[in-house]
Amino acid sequence: MKNFKATLVSILVILGIALPTPLFSQKTKTLETANKKKPAWINSVQKGYIIVTGSGPTIEASQENALLKVKENIVRSVAENVSVSTEMTTKEQLGTNVSNFFQSYEQTTQTKTAEMDFIKGISINKAEDFWWEKIQSGNSITFYYHLLYPFSETELKKLVMAFEKADRELTDQMNEILARIETSTVVEDMESDIQTLERLAQRFIDHRKTKAEVGIDQLKGRIKSINIVPISRTLGNIEYELRIGQQTVTTNKKPSVQNPTKCATITGIEPIQTGWSISFDAQYCYEDPKNLIRVTHQFRYGKATHDFYFDINEGKVEVFMHAPIIITATEMDETTVKKGTISFTFSNKFGGSFMVDRIVLNYSKGDPIILENVQRRFIGKGDHTAIFELPRELNKETYSSKRAPVVDGFIFYNVQGKEQTYKLYQHRVTTSW
Repeated sequence: MKNFKATLVSILVILGIALPTPLFSQKTKTLETANKKKPAWINSVQKGYIIVTGSGPTIEASQENALLKVKENIVRSVAENVSVSTEMTTKEQLGTNVSNFFQSYEQTTQTKTAEMDFIKGISINKAEDFWWEKIQSGNSITFYYHLLYPFSETELKKLVMAFEKADRELTDQMNEILARIETSTVVEDMESDIQTLERLAQRFIDHRKTKAEVGIDQLKGRIKSINIVPISRTLGNIEYELRIGQQTVTTNKKPSVQNPTKCATITGIEPIQTGWSISFDAQYCYEDPKNLIRVTHQFRYGKATHDFYFDINEGKVEVFMHAPIIITATEMDETTVKKGTISFTFSNKFGGSFMVDRIVLNYSKGDPIILENVQRRFIGKGDHTAIFELPRELNKETYSSKRAPVVDGFIFYNVQGKEQTYKLYQHRVTTSW
């Protein structure tokens, strides 16, 4: 509390308030006065009143100076009577106009009280009495405006209470922001809290200033640490979240989305429950490892950028077979393969998934071997080996690879609901007998 009083006293010193000095030197001359006798209250002290003298080159300027001094006296009175446990706050750079202090304080606390209106409403027509005089000193002419302004103990108490209440509200506002820093998950809320703390830090002069500045650094650090994390990605669509560590954060501001190679068209930028969805059309893109979608979130205190690379062949399927079909007997007699397995190696040129539905192997001198309802799914590029049980008994001589080393046939497979066929022509077969 002592610090606040000392600060206000310093403000008054900065504003040029000094100990009373004689208004006139011996070489002064009164040129004009108000149309009445000089009141007895001038330069006196009266309970319930503020008595001041303002000066200036014109009567209007001296009157304005007198009203300013009324406000200065009120500041001094409040400072001497404030008794809250936390120190009052003031604006450090008040300039020379104390009225700015009250206006700024009112805006900061967003309080419109009768007490504040009392300060703002100080005017000459509320003075109980006034008297002015025009004095010449050498070649200089100065107007002196004397005011008798009512200011009771009740009004002082109201102002003190208003300041104490406003101070508590500022402290509470700061503490609420500091308490939620680590759990704040909306970027716009964090940016707003930073601006509020910056305003508070400008007004605090005690330890709260440091606390507010630390809070500002923490919030800015959180925003700068935001990362873009993919949650779903296919050719033509990207979904992602913004995260601080494991915390998901959100923003209302759309990201900036670019395709540096300029072959893809961005078709949609939409918010989803916990992040954003980006749609794009890559039909005019060539196969290029540099194909990407660049997403940037620009915040007031930082930004997050992520490059989502895409393959124009993603999801595509092209099935073929280059390895021989292998038929292995697990049970047989002299003429017949009773049980056995048949092995296929399906190759996919691209990275999509496909499901084999049915396989038909046609022999020139034997009935076809048909595998129905295979329903086997394969994912990704490269070779995929699958082994099936023989659907029926085979004649050893007819189906031996020594006699029938190649077969024709069909592989029926499904890609995203669409039936496709790979035709076998003179494909090699190897048997274990």
